[in-house]
Amino acid sequence: WYLERNIVSIQRSNNIVTVTTDVRHEFQIGWFPDIEGVDDESFNYHVPDTDVNPDGILSVPNETTFTYVQAGPDAISSGGIAKNTYYDRGTSNAQIAVTSDYAYAKPLNIDAAMFGNVYRYNLFDGTTNVGQGSVVAFAHKGMQRLTGYELAETEAGGLVQNQRGAWAAGTSYAVNDVAYVGSVEFGPYYICIGSHTSDTTNQPASGASWQSYWIYNDNLPNDDSMREYGDKIHHNIIKNLATGFRIDQDYCQVHNNIIWLKENNNDTLLIFESKDGFNGGRRGSTRTCFYNNTAYADGGMGIGFSVASRSSDETYDCATDGNVTPWGYGYAQNNIIMDATFGYDSSPLFAEMAGNANCTPPNPLNPEDGHFLFHRNLFFNNTVPSGRKLIRLSNMEYTPAEIDATPASDITWQINEGTLFAGSSGADQYKTIGSFQLDESHTISNGGIGGNHPYLEGVTLPTYVGATNPEDNDWVDGVLGLATISNLQNAPSGDPSWIEGTVSGDEIAPNAPSGLNVS
Repeated sequence: WYLERNIVSIQRSNNIVTVTTDVRHEFQIGWFPDIEGVDDESFNYHVPDTDVNPDGILSVPNETTFTYVQAGPDAISSGGIAKNTYYDRGTSNAQIAVTSDYAYAKPLNIDAAMFGNVYRYNLFDGTTNVGQGSVVAFAHKGMQRLTGYELAETEAGGLVQNQRGAWAAGTSYAVNDVAYVGSVEFGPYYICIGSHTSDTTNQPASGASWQSYWIYNDNLPNDDSMREYGDKIHHNIIKNLATGFRIDQDYCQVHNNIIWLKENNNDTLLIFESKDGFNGGRRGSTRTCFYNNTAYADGGMGIGFSVASRSSDETYDCATDGNVTPWGYGYAQNNIIMDATFGYDSSPLFAEMAGNANCTPPNPLNPEDGHFLFHRNLFFNNTVPSGRKLIRLSNMEYTPAEIDATPASDITWQINEGTLFAGSSGADQYKTIGSFQLDESHTISNGGIGGNHPYLEGVTLPTYVGATNPEDNDWVDGVLGLATISNLQNAPSGDPSWIEGTVSGDEIAPNAPSGLNVS
C-alpha cells in the first residue's frame, strides 16, 4: 500500500527541498517518500538512499507541501511524483495488528481498552510475501495507554489544549486551557471546561466549585496500577520479514522470540521498536520490556525505544521540564543482537527522544538515571563503523565498557567470532549452544541477569542469554513445524508437548484492579 501524489513544484534552497503537490498529500513527518520523474533529475531519489534524505520528511507546512533535507545547489523544477512506499509501517501491513481506541485526548477508559493479550508459539514467515505484502510480524495499531494519556495529546486535527503553566488566581481561563497544580514534571494537570476568572473557590482539586470548571487531565505515566496488564508476546519465530515488532503499548512484555529478518522489496529492516505509530511527536510507550530474544537484523536496524517529545505541539525543555523525562523507561536485557546497522540517530540498541530544547546529551535519557536497563546483551557479529558505538541514548553513544560503567548495564558483550548456534539449518540454526563462552565467568547458559522482573510481581528473568533455553528448546522445532499443515490438522487438544515448561507469570491472568474482573 502506498501514497502517490503529483508534484506541482519542487524547490531546493540552502539544502532544504520544498515539495508542493496537486492535492492533499497525507504524508507525515519522518516518512521517506520516493521522488521520481522530476524534470530536473537532481531531485530524484529512491528510498532507502538515506544519504540523500537522512531524516525523512522534515516538516509539513500545510496539506499540499512538505520539506526534507537534500544537499545540492539551489534549484527550481516541476513534474514527477512523490510516492511513499512505506506507508504506516507496522499497522496496515502487519500480520497481527491489535487496534486500540485512538482516544488520545481523554483519560484511559479501562472498559474500552485492549490489554492483557497473550501471543505465543506462532510462526511468522514472509517467504511468500510479494509486492507490499505483510512486512511486519506484530504491531499495535494505535497507542494503548495503560498509564493515562498525555497533556495536549491528540490525533491530527483533534482537540487542541492550550498550555497555561501553573494555575494562578486572578487569571482568565478559557475552555481547553490546561494548567497544573504542583510541579511541571508531575502535575497534576487539569483542563478547563468552562470559561472563568480563577479564585480559590474554583481552584482545581481544592476549590468548592472546581469541578464546574476543571477536569483532571492525566498527562504523565505516574500511575503504575496497570503494570500487570501489558500484552505478553513470547516464544514466536519471525523469519523473512522486514520488521519484527512495533510495540505501542505501555508495560508490554516481549520475550523469548526468535527474529530473523530478511530484506524484501527494499523495505527498511527493524528488529523492534517501541513508539507511537503516529509520526507527530507524541511520546512512545513506557516501561516496555524486550528480553531474552535472539535477533538477526540482516543489516537492518536493531532494538529501538522511541520516547518522542511530550506531545504533538510541545517541546520538551530541560530548562523547565527537568533533565529526566518522567515517561522515559525501557528494558532490553539478555538479548542476542546480530548484524544490526547504524542509522542517522540509531545504534544497534538505542533509546532516542525527539523534540528537545536546552538539553545537554544524554539528557533527558541519561543512563545514570536508571530508567533504561540494558543488562547482559550479546552483540554478535555486528560491524561498528569508525566513530560509532553500539549503544545510544539521547544523542550520546556508548561502548560496552562505557555503558557498563553506568547503572544501565552491568555486563555487555561484543563478540565477532566463534560458533554460537547448534547448526546452520532447520531448528538448529536458531538454537544457541549453552557452552558458548561470553567471558571468563559466563556462558550462554549462565550469563543471563536472572533475578526479579523490573516491576512485575512473581516474574523472574532467565539466567541464560537469548531466546532459547539450552536445557529446554524443543519449542523451536514445534513452532517451525506449524508450517506443515498436517501437524495442525492432526494436533491433539490442549497444549502441545513441545512447549517450554511453565514460564513464571506468563500464562497466569494478572491481578485485577479494584472493581474489575479479569479471567
